[in-house]
Amino acid sequence: MRSRIKEKLFFTVAMSIALSLSSCSKISTPESEFKDLFSELSVGAPQYQTFSNFFRPPDALKGDVCNADFIQSEDQFRLFASRLGVSPEKILSSTGSPNNDWIKVNSKLNPKYPWMIKVEARASGSVTNAYEVHIEGIQPYD
Repeated sequence: MRSRIKEKLFFTVAMSIALSLSSCSKISTPESEFKDLFSELSVGAPQYQTFSNFFRPPDALKGDVCNADFIQSEDQFRLFASRLGVSPEKILSSTGSPNNDWIKVNSKLNPKYPWMIKVEARASGSVTNAYEVHIEGIQPYD
């Protein structure tokens, strides 16, 4: 009888620990990583209609890098450009030539090391009044 009680107690404790650990762990997706990174920046996470891609290597040396792709409505695109402090035309690639201007974006977590991001956008071929946006970012360290 005592061993049966011990088994039930052991099982209950083990399940409690397992449930505690699983509730603490957060499943990371490219989209959640994108939102996490941009929420740490002074411009905040941009709104979008469709999220396509985000890449940030887990082991970047001497700084951090990322790139992202998403589709924004015209209003979302204009708001994002405004938060970046640039005109939409500056980042809109109507001629097909890439934008080579880097924009400084402050980090809320580490103000000493701002991010430099390059934003390129073009009118979406599949969605009316929408823009396909590509971001490249780098956060250089000393």
